[in-house]
Amino acid sequence: MIKKYILLIVIITIISCKDESKQVKLNNPNKSSDIKQEYYANGNVKLRAELKEGIEHGAYFKYFKNQTVEESGVKIKGKKNGLWKYYDSLGKIKSAKHFYNDSLVYNLDTSDFEYRSKIIDAVLQVEIPEKWTVIKDAQTPVLLALKKECEKDIPFCPNLTITYESSINTSEIETYLKKNDDVLKSSLNNYKVLKKREYVFEDNTYFEKVYIGSSQGINIGGITTWIFSNKRTYIITGLALNEKENSFLKYEGLFKDIINEIKLKRK
Repeated sequence: MIKKYILLIVIITIISCKDESKQVKLNNPNKSSDIKQEYYANGNVKLRAELKEGIEHGAYFKYFKNQTVEESGVKIKGKKNGLWKYYDSLGKIKSAKHFYNDSLVYNLDTSDFEYRSKIIDAVLQVEIPEKWTVIKDAQTPVLLALKKECEKDIPFCPNLTITYESSINTSEIETYLKKNDDVLKSSLNNYKVLKKREYVFEDNTYFEKVYIGSSQGINIGGITTWIFSNKRTYIITGLALNEKENSFLKYEGLFKDIINEIKLKRK
């Protein structure tokens, strides 16, 4: 029987005599990106990176021989951007850094990336920073609110909240987001959206917005993600002080890390 569609995978293998590792490029003509993988001599994965037009572009993971992650981050056109995390061979985080086009911008607090699991609203599993203080717990509609303790002279400490609303029909999402944008405009002076994106994961629609503004003379920046499920709409908002131009972005990676680890269980 002749299949209607044929998935063509071209594998190019290069053997490196220096470290006896093997590099494999997986090229799928039906997708816009490829995957590069390198292997240890024993067959374990050494490196996995997304490619675009032959250049590392997207998620990047490097592994120890025991297959624990050694470093992880995102490359854009071959350069490190955003949050990068580095681990020891036992899986403990050693350092966390924020890059822009391969240039180090911030050394981050590694304790922020030591997580503990928490179940909220019966179906939402969240990984939250172990040392952050929970200031509200399961008090509807605020399901969770936590903050990082900071010096007394700092006017605004990083914080994260998870709230919920009733489910939204797909056809109403655009109108709903417009109303939320109007609320942010009225709440923050000099409100400005830096970037936004929409994606689908496990049948749920996600919408993410990164923005800056000021309130009561304090400059802040935030990232809000809406998860539109068939049961409820979950809203996750992370806010941090923006003491100089877009400096709050040092927490963008942390907030996205938490959001990416959220698991919405099926009842």
